[in-house]
Amino acid sequence: MAEAKLKAIAAAIQGLLKHPCLYRRSEHGGRREMIVRGHLVVYRLRPDTGSNQTAGDVEVLRVFGPGQDVVV
Repeated sequence: MAEAKLKAIAAAIQGLLKHPCLYRRSEHGGRREMIVRGHLVVYRLRPDTGSNQTAGDVEVLRVFGPGQDVVV
């Protein structure tokens, strides 16, 4: 079960390379968030242009497990 979650999270992060702007902007400025199988993935785009075609590099900042306090 843990291996399946890890693979799903890794695949979702890999998907950010094609669709970095797919997920919502975070309350914490300059970040975006996606939820994968109950885990919150917080990432940053540099630059975040709002367009998948022109957005810059993806930097994953943290993956929070279910029930963890979100402090970024």
